[in-house]
Amino acid sequence: MAEVLALKSKLGSNHVCVLCEKEVDNFLPYEIDLQKALAFVEKYQTIGSDINNFSCPYCYSNDRERHLYLYLKALNIWDTINAQTSILHIAPERLLSILISKRNPLNYIKGDLYPENSSVQGVIKVDITNPQFDDDFFDIILANHIFEHIFDDVRAMNEIYRMLKKDGIAILQTPYSLNLANTYEDASIIGESEREEHFGQSDHIRIYSEQDFFNKLASAGFILNIHKSSEFFNEEEARKYGFNHKEDLILCLKTKT
Repeated sequence: MAEVLALKSKLGSNHVCVLCEKEVDNFLPYEIDLQKALAFVEKYQTIGSDINNFSCPYCYSNDRERHLYLYLKALNIWDTINAQTSILHIAPERLLSILISKRNPLNYIKGDLYPENSSVQGVIKVDITNPQFDDDFFDIILANHIFEHIFDDVRAMNEIYRMLKKDGIAILQTPYSLNLANTYEDASIIGESEREEHFGQSDHIRIYSEQDFFNKLASAGFILNIHKSSEFFNEEEARKYGFNHKEDLILCLKTKT
């Protein structure tokens, strides 16, 4: 947490990017129709990105990777990443992946279904519903906002559990609705404009209900340890560092082989 405390000392700035450590006047909004996106968030009470404070104007880190980095620091997970650690990072964020690489983990696999579209160096093709890795291989698996894109999400959750070592952890952040009793999905909705209308983005295929998402993770075998953002950060810090203070940490533990 020393780096985070050092950033907190920069009281003269409006905002600070925790990844490039630059002071910024404002973070950049997500490049979508903000009025429509905010209306969608209000309608479904979705917990996801801070679309008003999405991107750092210097390093282009997004709000989700800044928040994840701060969570890793706050829970002292960051300090456990060393030469004995094996990590799988699905759809890796560029700045966060650079900082993880500097920790020199034993294995650091950066995977994406479409690696050719990734801006991150060293990304390989990984289909998380049919991954090529052995059982009980990874100490840490990071998958930040991917399940809303995956048709067979249950299989993906089961595969993540399979690959994780006993006592390993998976951080599986995903946007979800606070006012839906059941997950909303419809396989017949395939057009980009229709998906944007129904699910909030053209590449989303569902809106999870909070309880349904957590139940699916538990059914895969995970023990859930949900941390409120407010355990570590107040609303002023969320504003300063540019992340959604309502997005809790979904920490998933594997306690069995």
